[in-house]
Amino acid sequence: MGPQTRKNPMTQLLYDGSVKRVRGTQGVSPYWFDYSDDYSVFDWGKMPNSIPKKGESLYRMAFSFFNHFAKPESFSSPTDDLKKWVDSDFLDELALKGVPSHHLPEHQEKHPSWLPVLPLEVEHPVQKGPENWSYTQEKPTSWRLLPLEVIFRFGAPQGSSLFKRLTPEYAGILGISPDVTPGSMFSRPVVEFSTKLEDKDRYISEEESARIALLSNSELQRVKKTSLVLAEKLREMFDQIGILLWDGKFEFGYRFVNGVCELMIVDSIGIDELRLSLDGFPISKECLRQYYRQSAWKKAVDAAKAQVKKDGGDWKELVLKRYGQTPEPLPPKLVESVSQMYKQVADGIEATCSGSDFDLKPLNDLTKTIQHLLKKQGDNS
Repeated sequence: MGPQTRKNPMTQLLYDGSVKRVRGTQGVSPYWFDYSDDYSVFDWGKMPNSIPKKGESLYRMAFSFFNHFAKPESFSSPTDDLKKWVDSDFLDELALKGVPSHHLPEHQEKHPSWLPVLPLEVEHPVQKGPENWSYTQEKPTSWRLLPLEVIFRFGAPQGSSLFKRLTPEYAGILGISPDVTPGSMFSRPVVEFSTKLEDKDRYISEEESARIALLSNSELQRVKKTSLVLAEKLREMFDQIGILLWDGKFEFGYRFVNGVCELMIVDSIGIDELRLSLDGFPISKECLRQYYRQSAWKKAVDAAKAQVKKDGGDWKELVLKRYGQTPEPLPPKLVESVSQMYKQVADGIEATCSGSDFDLKPLNDLTKTIQHLLKKQGDNS
C-alpha cells in the first residue's frame, strides 16, 4: 500500500478532551494539539454551546508563550523581585539557553491552526491502596512526563483551594501568614506540587514530590526555580495588557542525559490554565461557571455528587435521570462576548511577545458587557 492511500496521521484522534484533542500516530512524532471550541464546567463534559474562536485563541496563546520562553533574550532582563527569589547563576543560564518546550515549530506549516508537539513517555503509577501508589523506579533517558503538576500562586483570590488546606504549620512551610484573607497578594510567590497521574490529584510535600519523580532535592529545586521564573514572566506579560495573574500551573517533561536532569515545559499555557482578573472580574471560563452557579442544573449536580460520595454510583446519571436536569444553552450575546474575550487576550499576548502596542479598551468594555449579562442572569434565577 503506497503512502498516498494511508489515512492522514494528523487526523487520527488519540485523545479527546474538553479543551483540546490530541491527533497523530501513536508514538510517532509529532503529535498535534487541536484546540477545541467546546468547554466544560463542574466536571460535566461537553456543554450545550461551543465558544467560536476559543480553540484558535488558546492555540495562539500556547504558540506565543512557548516561542517566547524558548528565546534566551526573553530572560535577559529579570525583574528585581526575580533576582531576590532565584540565584543569579540560574538566571544567567536561562539568559543563555531559554526554556525549551515540547512545541516543534519546524512542523508548524503543515497545519497552521494545530500545535505540533513532541510525544512524551507516560509512566502511570499502580494503585496499591487508598492514596498508596507505586511509581516506576527507572529514571527516564528519553523524554517522559514529570508525574507532578507545579502550582504557583502570587496571591489567594476568593475561592482558592489554599484556604481549605492552610494550617499554621503549612503556612510556615510556604512562607506566608496563616491569617491570609481572600484577595490577598503574597510578598513572593509560593510553589506547590500535586500528583498528576493518580485517579485524583492530591497536594504532596516536596519530599514526596522528589521521591515519586526520582529527583534529588537539587533537581526538584530546579523544577521549582524554573516555575518561579516562568510565572514571573507570565505575570509581567499579563500586567502589560492590564490583567492580574493570581495563580496557575505548569507541567514538565524530563530526562536524564549523562546523569544530568533536563527539563522542558509541556502541555499548554493559556487562560484556562491560569487564574486571571481584570478589575476584579475573572478572565477565563470562570465567567461561564458563574452563569450556571445558581441554575437548577448546578444544584442537581451538587446534590448528585454529594449522594454519590456517600452511596457510590454515577453522579451524572443521577442528574439526568433522577433530577431530570441538563445545562441550558448560553444566551447568544454571552457566547459572542466570551468568544471576543478569548480573542482579545490572545491579541494582547501576541502584541506583548512582539513588543507591539495593545489597546486595553476593547477588553475592558467586554468584561463590563459580560458582567452585565451575568448580573441579568442572576436577577432572573
